[in-house]
Amino acid sequence: MIKKMSNFEAKNFCKVYLATHSLHSTLIPATAIVCPLTPATATLRNCNGQCWQVDLVKCDNKMYFRKGWRRFIDENSVVDGNFLIFNYVGGCVFDVKIYEFDACEKSIPYVVSEDEESESESESEDDDSNSGDAMNDEGADSTEVEDEEIHPEDYVQHLNPYFVVKTTKSSQRTNELYIPTGIAKDFGVSLEDGEKITFVDPYNRKSIGKVVEWKDQRTCIKGL
Repeated sequence: MIKKMSNFEAKNFCKVYLATHSLHSTLIPATAIVCPLTPATATLRNCNGQCWQVDLVKCDNKMYFRKGWRRFIDENSVVDGNFLIFNYVGGCVFDVKIYEFDACEKSIPYVVSEDEESESESESEDDDSNSGDAMNDEGADSTEVEDEEIHPEDYVQHLNPYFVVKTTKSSQRTNELYIPTGIAKDFGVSLEDGEKITFVDPYNRKSIGKVVEWKDQRTCIKGL
């Protein structure tokens, strides 16, 4: 069983990310972390305050971030040459800042976790009878567009707030989009209950949704 260690000590350190060496695990500088008992668990926190749990393991007297590292890399859009600064704040928690090739801090989209998605599904059951089965497509042709991987950063103006939502075909709330609380709070986004929202996808198809505010003040957008 992996636990956070009370005798865990660490210094601030930095790493240049190279996928050929650090895709599934990354070597930690020799003097950066003191952890007599391994495996242990550390927390990596990005600029949005979102956290990822990673296993801290020792191999051949060298310390590595291993299990959970790949997920952190993927969900924070880290690419070759990005510069990562690990600032130890205590309690086995590191604040991680990611810098681009131009030496400026990287803008990280807010990632909706599976827990937030499942909460949004259960919370919205009371309103289910008033929603349609799917959003209306305005101007979309009848032919289906083949599934392909879409990179949100290619379609988003980075001066505007945005977030990434992962959906699955098994989801029971395919007609609802949960708006992360952090996005609305951090960027001052105001959505009025009942307000209509227009979505435009990469193929210029338009869909209409309506803002619904739940009893706990969280917000989602439902298809009409």
